[in-house]
Amino acid sequence: MKLPTGDEGRLLGTGSTNLAGLLIASKTFGRWFTPHVNVGYEIDTEELERNTIRYALGFDARLLPRLSVDADVIGRVKPAVDKTGEHIHDLSLGVKWNPSTPGSSERTSKFHWTKIAASVRISYLR
Repeated sequence: MKLPTGDEGRLLGTGSTNLAGLLIASKTFGRWFTPHVNVGYEIDTEELERNTIRYALGFDARLLPRLSVDADVIGRVKPAVDKTGEHIHDLSLGVKWNPSTPGSSERTSKFHWTKIAASVRISYLR
């Protein structure tokens, strides 16, 4: 939920309330490969033309005990009455490094990665 707390005249928000729902799915295969998908819909309560379909599709792949790479296609589609709409697609490529000793935090916690990440963002607007 996004509330209209900003000032639209000063380019701080849209001036409307938005509601969004998102489905997320992921599964790890062989302790090294994790594909994931997210799909959602965002409703603008004032202007239906600003409703959007949001998605992300990607994976994380562990290359070494302390190093993994990730790639995601992230997008937003705004359907329009005239069928043109606005489509934004981003490609995100990244690297994650775990500075702790391999295996030490695995014994104490399921979530053991300290994420130090770098990514490149490539945008495409159609």
